[in-house]
Amino acid sequence: DKCQLSLYTSSGVELSKFLDFDNIIAKEAFIQHEKNSDLYILTPDLYNPVIPNIFPIQPKSKWEYDGDKFISLDKYDDLLKNIGITTKKGLLDNIERLLSHLKGKKIGVQLSGGLDSSIIIGILKYFSIEPVLVGMCTNRYEFRTERLIQEIIKSENGSVTLINYDDYLPLSCLTSTPKHLIPNGSSLFHNCETNMAKSFSEAAVDVVFNGMGFDSVLCLDPNDESTKKQWMPIMFDNGWFNEYIYQPKSIDFLSAIKSSTLIRVLWNLRREFKEDNEKWWARNVFSDYIPSQLRNYSYKADHSGLFIDGISENIDEIFEIFSFVYKYSKLSEYSHYQFNILFNKYHLNERKSIQAISSRISFAVWYYTMTNSRQNVL
Repeated sequence: DKCQLSLYTSSGVELSKFLDFDNIIAKEAFIQHEKNSDLYILTPDLYNPVIPNIFPIQPKSKWEYDGDKFISLDKYDDLLKNIGITTKKGLLDNIERLLSHLKGKKIGVQLSGGLDSSIIIGILKYFSIEPVLVGMCTNRYEFRTERLIQEIIKSENGSVTLINYDDYLPLSCLTSTPKHLIPNGSSLFHNCETNMAKSFSEAAVDVVFNGMGFDSVLCLDPNDESTKKQWMPIMFDNGWFNEYIYQPKSIDFLSAIKSSTLIRVLWNLRREFKEDNEKWWARNVFSDYIPSQLRNYSYKADHSGLFIDGISENIDEIFEIFSFVYKYSKLSEYSHYQFNILFNKYHLNERKSIQAISSRISFAVWYYTMTNSRQNVL
């Protein structure tokens, strides 16, 4: 009776044609989405179905449904077992073997200016792969280090495109969001991702690597039982961007770390180390492949300013979408009164407030894309 559907497949969007969407109770769907938005890990065993009996299954993950709940068939202990690789050479040998599967493919990397993407670029160049680099850049003060690193890497590489982030802020062009089956926070960032994908496409790139997941394997304590699930390959994926932004352009959008073998090797190399939020272990191990500024200093950008400006710049369009949702669903959360309450304090730069706003808007965008398309057909 349960529909075990990959969340990020075009067949999933096509499936929406056969759903009785008009009879999906908006209030119940909204409540379920709010619960999901509070979860850091969103696997089928924890997911609260927004659409009855529809559960997201991450690509390449294995699950059993016993009639009541989902049970993971992926073995954490197999992933995190001791395989005896304790040297950087062992790591490089495994990376070289994995890269051999991409022979003949043109590779791109998202150039953020942070440590993770810089490591990816440096390793590729070590193996004589010259990637196409595309990144969102800004002259904002809170991104000063990332901007410097972007310029350094740009000066050392042939194909680099830097796009002004302020022209493609989060929450921009929301009414043009691709239609998607289940609400997802990534939809709020589709505009900047679409423009990066366009640049990669124009350069005839086949595969784009991103740094998603590096934070987990480079920061978390490998010996902490409570965080082991965050080392699983299914956590290192943004299928929403891959399915709705990159795949339509015939590009695979992949986390550079989404390999059981690579995760296992890194876990073995870090197994004796504790939590390392500033990634000093990685800065040391990968020192030969990254700019000296990243070897010697740690710095983390704060993206909340971009999000807040995205609200300010696009508040009229957000209001339009909220009004649409209220008109067709009668959800009180999308009334004019609640709209004013929700956005009255967004400028306070408080994480929980921004998370609540993201949840509310992403549900509205999903409802708008699904309902508006149906209204146009009718």
